[in-house]
Amino acid sequence: MFDIDSTIRGLYDAAVGELPWEEALDRLAGAIDARIVAMTSFDTQTSAVHHRIFRNLDPVLVEEYVTAYRELDPRFHVMRASPGAVIHDGLHQTDAMMDRDPFYAWYERTSGMRYYIGGSTRPGGRLSASLSLHRPRARGPVAEVEIARFTLLFEHFKRAAQISHRLALSGPNGGETHLVTEGSPIGAVFLAADGATLHFNEAAAEIAAAGDGIEISARGIVATRRGDDAALQAHVARACAGFSPADAAPPGGAMRIARSSGRPDYLLLVVPIPRRASFFGSASPAVAIYISDPATVASLREERLRELYALTPAELRLATRLTAGDTLERIAADLQLAMPTLRTQLAAVFRKTNTSRQTDLVRLLMAAPWQLGPR
Repeated sequence: MFDIDSTIRGLYDAAVGELPWEEALDRLAGAIDARIVAMTSFDTQTSAVHHRIFRNLDPVLVEEYVTAYRELDPRFHVMRASPGAVIHDGLHQTDAMMDRDPFYAWYERTSGMRYYIGGSTRPGGRLSASLSLHRPRARGPVAEVEIARFTLLFEHFKRAAQISHRLALSGPNGGETHLVTEGSPIGAVFLAADGATLHFNEAAAEIAAAGDGIEISARGIVATRRGDDAALQAHVARACAGFSPADAAPPGGAMRIARSSGRPDYLLLVVPIPRRASFFGSASPAVAIYISDPATVASLREERLRELYALTPAELRLATRLTAGDTLERIAADLQLAMPTLRTQLAAVFRKTNTSRQTDLVRLLMAAPWQLGPR
């Protein structure tokens, strides 16, 4: 016997990940004694399907429908044109029309189904989702009481879809990922699986506004030089595609982007973001791109060194030059200082940083999280 309370509870349990959507849909089928239940999430702009579930329908028929019959399906177009509304055959088709329609002939011949009720909704962003229940000719068109029952349940489905979508965006790998980058001097750009920009922090906005080699728009991130952009897009594509142990190299990667101003190249790190499985989570960030301006990081490094180790200006200058790869001889020549003076300063740096060799000092300073914290 159909239990409406259990069905509603199942929708919300599925939304928060406590129940498989398949089980929630099986409960929903009882609302009109349906034999097949279909749920699909897709991009409203590109029509690309993100996820789909068809209960009690042969996967071969699912593929045949998607590739050959979906565009012929009048129900598909009516639901897409009326998001939020409950749609059923009686609103746009008569039995005589169905009998003459090649889609309905294929639909009934292959699945045994004839009638349906359903609707589409937009949980957020570019995401849309459709839900439909199907039953055979012998059960007849949906009755008024069944339409009323499904209408009530569809409102709960829409709310559950919104909850699931928001949870996907706010989870540990979702939309709040960007919060840890706010205030950082390192630019951070977060992309969806299709390469579109979901968010970028203030530092990335400043880099883009400078117009010095990198552009950021809703469509994604590009380098102004063709060769740099080809490498960048290849990194992004590999990060979006994910990673298999059989791959020759890990997804994403590091690269430099030349600047038209002639200033030091931007340094970029492109990394994939593991995505939490969610039927309505297609807009979660899939790729993070971190952009470093060497001049900005060098300035921050000096500030942090002063805070951490109480270095004098002369000691600070020496440590910074060593971290940049300069030798004592080169530093002495550039600063016109005697080697004994530099060695005295270096001994003080060793003492304050609890190191004893230049290699240990450089390793310590390079490993510190200079990029974190407010600017």
